[in-house]
Amino acid sequence: MYTQYLLLFGKKKKLNNQKKKDEILSSSNVNIANLDEDIVEETDDSEWWRDQLLQRLSEMNPYKFEELIVNFMRKIGIKMDTTSKTGDSGIDGIGYLRTPELMTYKIVLQTKRFTKGPVTGPDISNFADTISGHNADRRIFVTTSTYTNNAVSRARQGSNLITLVDGDELVDLLFEHRMGISEKTVVVINEKMFPKD
Repeated sequence: MYTQYLLLFGKKKKLNNQKKKDEILSSSNVNIANLDEDIVEETDDSEWWRDQLLQRLSEMNPYKFEELIVNFMRKIGIKMDTTSKTGDSGIDGIGYLRTPELMTYKIVLQTKRFTKGPVTGPDISNFADTISGHNADRRIFVTTSTYTNNAVSRARQGSNLITLVDGDELVDLLFEHRMGISEKTVVVINEKMFPKD
């Protein structure tokens, strides 16, 4: 799913064993048969960058996090505005999505930049109660954390379901739409192949 990277760092790190080195080199598209083993940094990019991004999201200013998610909604085609920072009753964005079939849906958004613990059932119920007066067609709840089983159950109650986006899915979405994330190809020159002496 994700491109495998071979990363080189200024400070050197030795690999623990030859098997580990072989696994890294075989997963790379770069031919580096004679590369010095002390400059290869092992990374599992499917986890490393994801963990780093999720950590960054969790450490964001809460209002900046709201803005990021509202901007993401705009990028995927929802015309959304942030609500005022005070008196918003927990709603962070209100927007409209127009489909190719000329249908328009009103969407309300809540974001929770949680650093500890999952989103619970009462959190979802509070959101559902808050938005009842907004006549929204769709509801979206985005968090950097996870959801309890009770939260998932409450999001599926009634006729107006709540779309839940957890931290892992948020990372996937940001990657898919290239919001703050880019891929770079690393070119490695094996200096042993080009000796000066």
